[in-house]
Amino acid sequence: MAGDKPGPNMAGPPQFRREAQKAYENGEYAGALAILDKALASGPLSQEEALAVLDLRVSIFLKLDDEVTARKNAIQMIRTNRADGRGYLRLGQLERLARDYAAAMTWYDHGLKKVPESDRRHAYIIVQHAKTMALLKAQTVLSKPVDPFTKLPAEIVEMVVSFFNYREAVLCLRVSKMWRDVFSTYSVLRNTLDFSRVGKGRREFPCRK
Repeated sequence: MAGDKPGPNMAGPPQFRREAQKAYENGEYAGALAILDKALASGPLSQEEALAVLDLRVSIFLKLDDEVTARKNAIQMIRTNRADGRGYLRLGQLERLARDYAAAMTWYDHGLKKVPESDRRHAYIIVQHAKTMALLKAQTVLSKPVDPFTKLPAEIVEMVVSFFNYREAVLCLRVSKMWRDVFSTYSVLRNTLDFSRVGKGRREFPCRK
């Protein structure tokens, strides 16, 4: 049938994608998406063309701050061809934008298993994997410490502070208001008087004649 394939004067998926790429580069994101919709509706796409269209859609949705739809398109890229590295790279990028470096590492790990080493994108995944590992380590080092007494059950807190002697408990009172309250409530400070230092450090005054 004449309508099955684009004629000489009819645009096919590759030309639609080129037009969409141009619109994207000009900042016309809504127009670029509309053109890509025409590409998808123009007929069955080859695997490579489908991946190229989806990859461009991810770029557009990122520009539109629509990371949810960008993620859906990136996942579809992997479903289209699990041996192609672009989907893993896109999902890693999205997780890094969300500062979830552990999740990004997971996608890169999947990519390294699925993408052939002979594929140039395999090497690029290795690079992104290394960069993300460095970001994850930095995030771990710089992460805000959490006071364990704010997370532990009361019975565990009571058991922990029972191991502190009187002098150690007194020192712990200086750490924070939380620690002062904890050690005043659960520790030996409640019912202990410490006379171990009485008389020590006493100044000697010479007798006057």
